[in-house]
Amino acid sequence: MIITGSSCKKTKADIDCNSYPVPSDTYKYPILPGTPAWANLKTGEEMLQACQIPDSVLPTISTEGLVQSWLDMPLNNEIFVTNSIQKAMEYFIENFSGLRELVGRYDAADKLFKKYQSMNPACITTFKTEIEQGSFTFLFSYIELPLAQDTILNQMTLKQKKILVNEAMKKYKYRIDHLNYYDIITANISLFICAKVMRNCQYQPFLNSMNDDLLWFISNAQFKIPLDNYATEKNIIISNSLNFTK
Repeated sequence: MIITGSSCKKTKADIDCNSYPVPSDTYKYPILPGTPAWANLKTGEEMLQACQIPDSVLPTISTEGLVQSWLDMPLNNEIFVTNSIQKAMEYFIENFSGLRELVGRYDAADKLFKKYQSMNPACITTFKTEIEQGSFTFLFSYIELPLAQDTILNQMTLKQKKILVNEAMKKYKYRIDHLNYYDIITANISLFICAKVMRNCQYQPFLNSMNDDLLWFISNAQFKIPLDNYATEKNIIISNSLNFTK
């Protein structure tokens, strides 16, 4: 997706919402939803196979191109049609060739974070239709979920992990403050990054605050009852994140 500067108002968001260049080597999926060819696919397995990036093509795509190819992947929204967002993410890493290749790249953490840092949640106000706005809201989660994987976090220094937590907290705050555009479930994935980073770093104050609901959240990237408040658990993550990034 390209965010066009022509639709932005002359605000601070205008600076941050100029067109994000799409890497020229981004994979072009040959079969897309809404086409007759896609309608002929009968099972989820057939749809997944139609989305696979050929092994011969994967090495020719830059890491930036793989990030965008994952964002464009026709089935990535299936992550949210599940009882565990994290387990769905693990399934896609194992079974979608483009994501499997991405997380195996030595520079995956760097390219994913740069993409994440460039994404301004305030840019949602520049889209005119609810469909466009909805698509934009999910982009954050599609970047946050791979960033929260230990395979990616292990590529980062402690300083980089602190910067990532700080960035995730900023994005969480904006989304929670603008629930007329964003939803709680996807906004909570920003907190999932924070929790995963602190556990990855064995940050003891956070580990000492663990309860069963937080353990569930870390294992699933969502709370047991997704739309419940879980104020205690969220406050534990937020307060520890603020101390962790000092």
